[in-house]
Amino acid sequence: MKVEVIRRVLVFLSEIFSLTHLKRSGWRRFGIPDELRESVADHVFGVAHIALILAYLEKVPRERWGDILLMALIHDNPETRLGDLDRIATLYIKRKRATQQALKDQVATLPNSLKTDLLNLSKELESDSKEAQIVKDADILDFALHALILAQRGYKTRESAQNALAELNTKSAKAILKAALKEENLATLWTQDLELAGDPR
Repeated sequence: MKVEVIRRVLVFLSEIFSLTHLKRSGWRRFGIPDELRESVADHVFGVAHIALILAYLEKVPRERWGDILLMALIHDNPETRLGDLDRIATLYIKRKRATQQALKDQVATLPNSLKTDLLNLSKELESDSKEAQIVKDADILDFALHALILAQRGYKTRESAQNALAELNTKSAKAILKAALKEENLATLWTQDLELAGDPR
């Protein structure tokens, strides 16, 4: 493999890794301190897992799961260059055009076939395909679940989680959020189930 290709891949990965240090900006408007604000990379991790669950629940053919996960992985990649734009910022910035250009520039030096695949998936994400709807719902649902966890810590974010319900498209995403809204302590829900089942050791 050519040294030049490896170098270009490393440049791309170096940029993507910067998302681990970029905090989600919208929480600042709720007075959430930095230590409780997840990074964009944390958010992408959550979105990918939620998208996988939704793909299963919505009975998407297994051969399309890979594309769904790839769309989830790259959906916020342009934020390395644009920053994490919250909804107020997007009132003043043409986000769609900016993100498309940022991603195009970001992948410009990658091998042609990979570059083409990533750009095509980015275009699909802007469409109304079932797969795109799942990734968009996963994005919203990740935000809403974090909002509920923060609300349960005393921050005024519950209303934002409730409002997110109207933005969801898939039945599965709506069902998950409705169930989450009924929980008293979402952050420790998994440990409660362990306690009910008994110590597995």
